[in-house]
Amino acid sequence: MPSGPTGATAFDPRQQRHEVEKRLHEEMLAARREFDRAAEAYKALARMPSGGNTTTWRSSLEIAQEARQAAYERYATALKRFTELVIDGKPPEGVQ
Repeated sequence: MPSGPTGATAFDPRQQRHEVEKRLHEEMLAARREFDRAAEAYKALARMPSGGNTTTWRSSLEIAQEARQAAYERYATALKRFTELVIDGKPPEGVQ
């Protein structure tokens, strides 16, 4: 990147956009992996027999469902932020 008269690196908006896009993409992929893990944990627990202790099993299943939902919401948010950058061509609010 060229340097200015004071030796400072010139601002390149395309490079900055690429860096933001890369970071948002990585965040989206990480959130997807987290959601996939939570969904698999929920499915595995749902397939397990209650073992006679239905209250404990249902409580565990409810906790797993809440974790899956929270992971899904994080993934949906990350996906939205990434696609807004790609579609609109500008970083979502609060991203630099």
